[in-house]
Amino acid sequence: MSVLPWNWNGSTSVALLYHDVVSREATDTSGVVTEGSWRYKLSPAAFEAHLRLIDESDFTPRLVGDEPERRSVYFTFDDGGRTATTAATLLEKYGFKGHFFIITDRIGKTGYLEWDQVEALSDAGHVVGSHTVSHANLLTADPERRRHELAASKSTIESRLGTCRSVSIPRGAHDKSVIAAASDIGYEFVFTSDPRRLGDGTLPSRIGRWNIWHDTGTEELMKILQGSPAYFLKTSGRWELMQFLKRRIGHQRFIEIRDMLL
Repeated sequence: MSVLPWNWNGSTSVALLYHDVVSREATDTSGVVTEGSWRYKLSPAAFEAHLRLIDESDFTPRLVGDEPERRSVYFTFDDGGRTATTAATLLEKYGFKGHFFIITDRIGKTGYLEWDQVEALSDAGHVVGSHTVSHANLLTADPERRRHELAASKSTIESRLGTCRSVSIPRGAHDKSVIAAASDIGYEFVFTSDPRRLGDGTLPSRIGRWNIWHDTGTEELMKILQGSPAYFLKTSGRWELMQFLKRRIGHQRFIEIRDMLL
């Protein structure tokens, strides 16, 4: 049973997990493409509605290198799909910056950013971090493969940009050993997909995030920002159930069944 964390209220901070910002009819042109990946992809119009809401709120968009403040919001984007440039352009329209986590082996591949675009994101003040080498399941990977996925991606990004302080764990697949491995390799911030609010003080090294879906509207986003206990219990319960099922039947089988039913 979920228990409300001690810092659950609307005065604390949140990290939001986006993927591609792309129209519904073009979801297979950017980022990870599976039978059900469209569920994670938000239209540009819907994303801009989110930005307007936050711009008019008392939440302040921040980056991991900033001094943390109460009511901070962290924009994060997984996969490194080509529409990261669309997301960045819209963020910059409002004076915001984001975190873009890239799958290093897919840079330059169809549907993904080119290295010059990744470098442009960094030059514009956005944070570029790792989403591993190949989007592997770090929870089921053997220790050698896990270390390679984390270390090689970090090294590649550092060779191009000079720094890589953060990593986003693919597929929501993590436990204490995965978090420890990322820390041992030198990541200062590890982003996960479990819905958690951030505290009032120093930004934690493990940062839970709130998934944004294709149909996440401004009303639902407001519940995330304001800290609705009912919304937390529903979202946290759903997330924990999904993780339980993935552990029991395997990630791939879970995805196959989900896509068949939904």
